Amino acid sequence: MKKERPIKIHLLGEFSIENKEFQFPNKVKKSTQLIILIAYLIMYRHTSLTKEALIEVLWPNGISENPEGALRNLIYRARKELEPFCRERKHSCILSKGNTYSWNNAIPWDIDIVRLEKACEDIENIKDASTMCDKCQHLLNTYGMAFLHDFDEEWILVKRRYYKDMIQRALLHGCKLCEQEKDYDRVLKICEYAEFKHFIFPELMEVKLKAFYEVKQYSQAITYYHKIVELYSSTFNIELTPNITNIHHELLKFHKDEPESIQELIGDLNEEIYRNGAFYCDVEIFRNLYQVHVRASSRGVVSYIVMLQLKMVSKTNEVAVRKASALLKEVLYHNLRRNDVFCHCSALTYAAVLQVPSLENCMVALKRVQGKFNSENTDEGVCLCFDAKEIG
Repeated sequence: MKKERPIKIHLLGEFSIENKEFQFPNKVKKSTQLIILIAYLIMYRHTSLTKEALIEVLWPNGISENPEGALRNLIYRARKELEPFCRERKHSCILSKGNTYSWNNAIPWDIDIVRLEKACEDIENIKDASTMCDKCQHLLNTYGMAFLHDFDEEWILVKRRYYKDMIQRALLHGCKLCEQEKDYDRVLKICEYAEFKHFIFPELMEVKLKAFYEVKQYSQAITYYHKIVELYSSTFNIELTPNITNIHHELLKFHKDEPESIQELIGDLNEEIYRNGAFYCDVEIFRNLYQVHVRASSRGVVSYIVMLQLKMVSKTNEVAVRKASALLKEVLYHNLRRNDVFCHCSALTYAAVLQVPSLENCMVALKRVQGKFNSENTDEGVCLCFDAKEIG
């Protein structure tokens, strides 16, 4: 008997259920309550949920005049929407028994949060630091989206925090293992990539500060210390730990907060920057950097402004577009050079500045990006186009 291919369920980022033939929700906008009901049943798929429990989740403030009737109607609609996924089966995706409803676990499902839990567990069981960077980057690339990011119901916020904490613990474990092996370069790479993916939290910042100190990047350590002070006060609303204070005191033995001469300033600026890929920035910073290149062109410095745009070649959905945009960001980060700069201009467009000697060199870089994107893009309805023009 042919083994069934699991049906994919995405709870991280934008909610969706999909196989080769069908996707829910489709382009027609579905009600928030319908999606929340299905997501809740999936989250508690090993539990039979009473009508009262579901009513409390769906109408927490008792705003429905006939909640039991509304729930029955919602269950009926959910079953109809999910019918394509279990058309050849005797039972629907949602089972009922007495006063309870439950998710049908007899159907093979591939749920992203299950894979997330396994990925975090694998990282915490790794004993060899040499594979840690790749494992942490895969974790962030694949599972770094917020749980059901379009919703703000209380139970969703709790779960969102739970899975974010899970990822943060795995990242911290990875850094601690590298720290134990005194592989501070790898610590900095993990921390830098985590910040690039918007995972910034106190414990990881402390680890990164120590790593800067250990590799004798004192200027960057001092700069990063001031960033820690600002974030601890304005965002985290916590006091500096004794360890951070002690590292700062040690740093001041080797490096003053203020440079005393132009030579010292130049030395500070020449310190190596720990970044794995190209420089990603927001649009305002990119605009300023572009103007710098415009002025430099008058002195004979050659560079190119590039537009990379995602095009819809056939009908596709918003989830696929977001995935393609996130993929393009990753591809640009890893496949442009470290001195290249790029930003996200709009939903489907990225801009970059490449300092290369000729248009031919520029096209080589862009075709490399396009080839990498095409090899990893799973949606045939989305393609990548680009254009380039010499600055000046």
